[in-house]
Amino acid sequence: MGVSSGKITDKKLGSAKVTVDILPSGRCIPGGSMSPSYITIHDTGNDAPAKNQHNYLKNNNRNGSNAKASWHFSIDDTEIIQAVATNKKAWHAGNATGNGKSIGIEISQRGNGAKQKQAYLNAIELVRVLMKAYNIPISRVVRHKDWTGKDCPYNMNHKKFGYDWNWFKKELSAPSKKEVFDMDKVVLYHGDADVFAAVIVAQKYKCPVMKETDFKVSGLKAKEVVQIGGKSEDANRFQTFKNAAKLL
Repeated sequence: MGVSSGKITDKKLGSAKVTVDILPSGRCIPGGSMSPSYITIHDTGNDAPAKNQHNYLKNNNRNGSNAKASWHFSIDDTEIIQAVATNKKAWHAGNATGNGKSIGIEISQRGNGAKQKQAYLNAIELVRVLMKAYNIPISRVVRHKDWTGKDCPYNMNHKKFGYDWNWFKKELSAPSKKEVFDMDKVVLYHGDADVFAAVIVAQKYKCPVMKETDFKVSGLKAKEVVQIGGKSEDANRFQTFKNAAKLL
């Protein structure tokens, strides 16, 4: 999982469902290419879910009359929505370098401490993915305030609910939380001719069975993956059954 062609490929980060809804260039989204070397953290200034922030950007980009602002990700305690590809510019930092070299993340200002903390933790998991994908050091994870002096992200700047910028950076530098798996084991089959052998193995292990391609796009995670069939065995199904029998 990670980033492919500027789009997040993870289906879940932290407790958040990840949705990719890339918007076209318009009055708010410039559309120029960039190679990101910074990540900029903002907050939204209101207690509204990520979906509301994303829809606001979508409408304002198309035919709105408000300020020409845009950002790459909207985040709350349950959802992450990507609006702009990470290899494309957005207007969010109020600074030429910030706009041209950084990925903008808008975190919803939640109404209570538990929701706010979870929104921050979801953002941290996203930032980790982006840092790894673009080789961005933690020193280049910055606030909107660091570009222009604007008091943003406001809640963190004022330590609302006890969470400030130092806390955020400390959490970000800590080891990632234990990975959460959707299942202990899954049996994957490569092609339709492998289904019968895969089902027998899955019954033995009492675990789900899925087509390899479906599993890859599902975003599901398993502690152990058992592969039945594959490109090297396409011409020899007897070998596939022999290999499956070894697992029984």
